[in-house]
Amino acid sequence: MLWDRKSIHTIHCFGDSLTAGYGAVPGAGWVEVVAKRHPEINWTNHASLGALTEDILDALEGTVALTSGQEGFFFQRDPEEPREQPRRRYSERDQV
Repeated sequence: MLWDRKSIHTIHCFGDSLTAGYGAVPGAGWVEVVAKRHPEINWTNHASLGALTEDILDALEGTVALTSGQEGFFFQRDPEEPREQPRRRYSERDQV
């Protein structure tokens, strides 16, 4: 699907601890920094600490089904993270 980047009003960011901003001062994760630099776009952070690629793709798939078509998507996973991790879902409370 082709899209005109000028018509994008929301970018959904998916990923693991890097995208979640783990270890950064609150409000200083990369998604928050980019959002401050580009306030014309709504940046939504769907990251999850400890997320595996499968988890990220599952979350992405669910969100894509609910979008309008004027939304962009970004996903990343730290290649240095081990491939096998305990399958634990973290809540926002765990990220504090």
